[in-house]
Parts: sequence; structure tokens; C-alpha cells
Amino acid sequence: MLITVGGQLFDLKTTLGVIRDIEKKFNRSPVDIFENLDKATLQEMVDMLVLAAKDSMEKKQIETAIYDSWGYMQLMNVVTAFILHLLFPGTPDEQSQQIDGCEMYNEETKNAMRARLGLPVKKILAETGTGSESSEPGTP
Repeated sequence: MLITVGGQLFDLKTTLGVIRDIEKKFNRSPVDIFENLDKATLQEMVDMLVLAAKDSMEKKQIETAIYDSWGYMQLMNVVTAFILHLLFPGTPDEQSQQIDGCEMYNEETKNAMRARLGLPVKKILAETGTGSESSEPGTP
């Protein structure tokens, strides 16, 4: 995952190795972190991105650049996208297939994930009182 911080381009790893490092540091799964990101501290969010850097020199550069260049919501947005890239790696088609197959989230949440990853969102079918779904008016 490429990010630009303070005019510098960084390529963050989004592999199982990074997930392992995050779990080790925070003693929490990426899903738990994603679902509770609003409770993460500033340092925790920065640390997640730093853990994904390629080497110790780049780790220090990213951390310094983030603190010198970004605002809080920039950091929150990038960390959200980063976690989604950890949960759903691969090409856009692969990401879309993985999200489609993820039964733990409803369609509204899946569409929010798709949008954050730059994928097309899907039309959510309206539910009727009978529990059936329809994409066209008048269809049972």
C-alpha cells in the first residue's frame, strides 16, 4: 500500500507478517482494531503504520513525517485504509471477492469497505415486511 507523507512516498507491507507484528504489539486482532479504531490512541495508530515499514530507517522516517505533516483525520483515514488492505489483500478484483464472501459484516458495512478501498459499491436491496428483498418496486 502506497502512502504519501510530507511529500515522501512510502510502500507499506500488508502481509500476514505485519498482522502478526500488530497482534504481538497490541495483543489484539486486526478485526478488533478495525472495529474499535475510534478508541485507538494517536501513538497506536502511528505505530501500526510504522510496523509496516520495510526497515528501521524507513520506520523512523515515516513516524517523523507523520508527526510533522499530518492532521488527526488524515491519520485516521490512512490507518482505516491500511487495516482494510491487511484484511483484504490483493488486486481490486480479489479484494471485492473477499469482501463479498465475508459473512461477518452486513452489506452497508461491506459497501463502506468497498468505498474506502476504491472499489465499486453494490446496490443494497430494500427489505420488505416479509423479509424478502427486491431491487425493483412491485417485485415480491
